[in-house]
Amino acid sequence: MKKMYLVGYDVWGNADAGFDVNNIYRYHDDTIDIPDDIGEEELLELVKSWGTLNPKKLDNLSIFDWNEWFIEFENGKTGEPLFRLEAVA
Repeated sequence: MKKMYLVGYDVWGNADAGFDVNNIYRYHDDTIDIPDDIGEEELLELVKSWGTLNPKKLDNLSIFDWNEWFIEFENGKTGEPLFRLEAVA
């Protein structure tokens, strides 16, 4: 299991001009346990099941980047950065 924080983004811009992450923030100080062997589809379903995030933001949810330190999510249609899971150091 990997302990991670849920980190939100304040995003400026649009799909035509591009997006900039203006600010990042933790939703809360509680950590989330993510299984080491979880697959992409399982992870997307897990994130959607939390009820923490705006359901409209989750309609086209996809994973933009996944490494040992964070998993970054975006809107798969527009490319808008949405949030990330960040590993506890």
